Order: sequence, then C-alpha cells, then structure tokens
Amino acid sequence: MDFSVIIRAYNAEKYLKDAVNSVLNQRCGCRIEVLILYDEGSTDKTWIMIENIIKNTNIPHNIDLKVKRHPHMSPFRALQLGLKEAKGNYVTILDYDDIYPPSYLGTIYDVVNKHKDITFFFSRLLLVDKDGNIVSELKIPENPYDINRIIMAGFVGASAITLNKNCKNKIEELLNKLSHVYFDWIFEDWLIATLGLKFCKPLYIKDAYVLYRIHESNLTFSQRTYDDLKS
Repeated sequence: MDFSVIIRAYNAEKYLKDAVNSVLNQRCGCRIEVLILYDEGSTDKTWIMIENIIKNTNIPHNIDLKVKRHPHMSPFRALQLGLKEAKGNYVTILDYDDIYPPSYLGTIYDVVNKHKDITFFFSRLLLVDKDGNIVSELKIPENPYDINRIIMAGFVGASAITLNKNCKNKIEELLNKLSHVYFDWIFEDWLIATLGLKFCKPLYIKDAYVLYRIHESNLTFSQRTYDDLKS
C-alpha cells in the first residue's frame, strides 16, 4: 500500500462525505488505504453516512476503504489509533471537514519518489468557508523548517502532513509516551508538526495544497476567524 489516509469521524455527518469523496477522486495511480475511524460517541448521523458511503459509492480498484469503530475518545487518542492501524508506506491525516484537490496525492507521490531520504512532508493550507469558498491561505514563514516558529504558532495543519513509515513509527513511539490525560486535548497537528521537524527529515511541498474548512465546530479556525479574515 502506497498511502494510508486516516480520517477521524466524530459528529462528522455534515462534511465527511466530501472528505471521503475527495480521496476516492484522486488522480493518482498509487494504491490508497482509506481508514475511517468512527467514534461511537457521535450523537449525529455519522454512522448512517458511513454506511451510505460503503453501500452507494463506486470504490476505485486502487483504493481499499476500511472502517474501524472505536469507543469515544479525544481526537489525539483517535489519531494514535489511526497511526497504529495504518499500513501504508506513507501516512496522511485528512480531517473529516477538509478536502484533497484531485491532484493532491499524485503530487505527493511524485515528490516522495524523488526524495527517498525525506521522511516528513508538509504542504500548504488554503482556508475555505463552510461552503468551500477560498478565504485565505495559512502563511508559511520564509524558513518553513524553523522549529521555534512552529512551537510559538503552528503553521502546519494535520491534513497537510505526510509521514513515511519510519517517521510514522518514530512519532507513534513518542506519542505513546504521553499517557497523562492532559494530552487528550492537545492540538495534535501542532504536536506532530513539531515532532516531525525535530525527529524526522522534513520537506515543504509548496506545489501541493489542502482545502482547510473553517466552520463553527472547527477547534482551530472558528467562524469568528473567518469573519476576521474577511474584514
């Protein structure tokens, strides 16, 4: 398997189908494992949505769609579960409310095959509103590998991260040491980006981007952020 795409699904009814379809519609000859992690604590129709996707979607031959149910847990702990389950040589994390453009994994695939020595990749984030309209772009500093900058203000989103197997294993090992309940609610994209820059060999892919959705339930960019960006 070339890629594993981890999609965590907790109260994800509204946007999950868009996220999954964006992976199924990738123009990439690579083999893709789509791993949907369904949180049984969901109180909306997320499970019905997943069942509809399984029953009514034509899955391309190069894609293996898997669903794993799990008890309610924080996004951070769900991500740990996803990293453990992922079988791909490269692992990406697509938040349920974000979208891959059709060429995204193809671009990543070309880059990783040209840079076998690189273990941690990250791309751009274009911020979109709840209807998918582009609002702005998350600014990447002039030195995208400045770990001090990312510690102070994270500029790498989880959906824009790609880990090769070695980097994934290293980060998984480090995350498993964070057993205190405090870490259940840490911003996992910030943490993984920091660990990736510190313990893996990073490369910024400026020619690739992910659509990062701003809405009222987003933990990082709320509707208020969207209003500020418009003004």
